[in-house]
Amino acid sequence: MTHLGIDLGTVFSLASFVNSDGVPTLCPDIDRARSFQTASAVHVGPRGILVGQALEDALEMLPDLPIVRFAKLSMGSRQPVFTDHQRRDWDAEAISALVLKKLRRDAEGFVNSPPQSLVLTVPAQFGDRERRATVQAALMAELPAPYLVDEPVAAATYYGLDDRDRERTIFVYDLGGGTFDATLLHASPDGLYVLSTAGSNSLGGKWIDDKLVEILCEECLLGQGLDPLRESGGSLNLRRTAENIKITLSSEQVPRVHRTLIFGSLTQDIAIGRPQFDRIITPMLDETIAISEKCLADAALSWSAVDMVVLTGGSSQLPAVRQRLSQVSGKPPSQIECRQPFAAVAHGAALIAHARARGGAGADLLQQQIASNDLGISIWDDRTNQMGMKVLIPRNTPLPAKHTDVLFTRRDDQTRIVIELIQRKSESSQGVSLGHFAFGPIAAPRKNYPLEVTVTYEREGFVKVVAKDPRTGQQMNAVLHEENGVVNSSEALLRDVINKARINE
Repeated sequence: MTHLGIDLGTVFSLASFVNSDGVPTLCPDIDRARSFQTASAVHVGPRGILVGQALEDALEMLPDLPIVRFAKLSMGSRQPVFTDHQRRDWDAEAISALVLKKLRRDAEGFVNSPPQSLVLTVPAQFGDRERRATVQAALMAELPAPYLVDEPVAAATYYGLDDRDRERTIFVYDLGGGTFDATLLHASPDGLYVLSTAGSNSLGGKWIDDKLVEILCEECLLGQGLDPLRESGGSLNLRRTAENIKITLSSEQVPRVHRTLIFGSLTQDIAIGRPQFDRIITPMLDETIAISEKCLADAALSWSAVDMVVLTGGSSQLPAVRQRLSQVSGKPPSQIECRQPFAAVAHGAALIAHARARGGAGADLLQQQIASNDLGISIWDDRTNQMGMKVLIPRNTPLPAKHTDVLFTRRDDQTRIVIELIQRKSESSQGVSLGHFAFGPIAAPRKNYPLEVTVTYEREGFVKVVAKDPRTGQQMNAVLHEENGVVNSSEALLRDVINKARINE
């Protein structure tokens, strides 16, 4: 039996399982035995579906092939991220399902059996919409119903389980391809307790690549007078060069990178040294440090209380990351661990999947999860004369958590009460609507008729809401009205296409 752990990443995705020796092991590409990560890039066209390295190879010959990347950053939005040759619109979860199906095929080919269970990781900052979309993607890929685990928790599991007899406070700095999470955990012989979390869905390797692409474009405009983004394959050429520069400068031994961009008969030499590169990434690092210190403050702790800093995510390998963290935390390099940053999340997910499958003592490695977002309802704010948010369950509350309010009708003929659920990452961030929930019908309506509404924030980060008539004790039906847009192609059609898809064949 295979109990799979999957890190569904913004840029790359990986699948891992625990082998017969108890060691987490990555599943290689079924066609490339030395490749252990799948680019989260997809093409859907008249000749079939390409995912990962097969797509990257095809782009060498067909650089203008329509592709979609970074679908993870749009999970739960219900807006299309790709339109194929048949004018079918694909949302982020459908694109992610194709990536997951490819990973499932690789895993089945490697272990010669289908997965019996699945732990799937998500950024700690994902709200209810993104988490439900991630689950839906797994089901569309015909994987087992997944158990969701936050990425920093999975990384801490991988790093921390080799010394479970000692109590430690662990700070996880997770800088991935498109998201950043700062998470503080307490590790004990009983398992892991999440204390606080903070983060951003707009920081990471993609941010660095975008900045480098801007610089490369400026160099080409100054040197050759051409806009490379208007050239055939120019965008792909720039992106790959930017990624290569970033990866090369991830080694402390490399002080400077020289590359040549080729556009037809024109060439442009590029040179970027470490001082220039460090200046480019400084604003992003500043923001990650501010988020990290907010995470500590939310737990009423300081860097001195942290026993170990864990780096995970590909972009955490940048030398400037370790340097900045060492400066602000006062920790020596020996207390800042960066072990397999690309694979730590997938390996941690596999360890959790293995432990859950075994059951018994130690099966639940995560003893306490917390809310990554404030959860509340939309209300009218008399002070500002506009809609505001009443927080019912604050961020960093241990989960599961419940809150019950009694709401009242305002008219004699009112047969339903409608509430809008809101999630937000902080007081300064914009809330995200989870939809409008209508409760009713009320059999004998009148003004000030009470309804008892209970909102539940579940352990995996999902949100549920129910209402009860306190006078009759009956539970009221709830109808969800989403207002976030709907993808044109029906879910049933996309599910059928995904199920029948022959990926990279």
